[in-house]
Amino acid sequence: MSGARNNDGPAPHLLLALDQSTGTVLTQQRVAVKSNQRSPP
Repeated sequence: MSGARNNDGPAPHLLLALDQSTGTVLTQQRVAVKSNQRSPP
């Protein structure tokens, strides 16, 4: 999200659902922390 950073802190981290055939973002939600890695079992 380019330009989303403001004086209050870093840019928000978003989780979104994307239609891969059209490239359309179906929905997006702000998440508390950036994480795209799974913890080991």
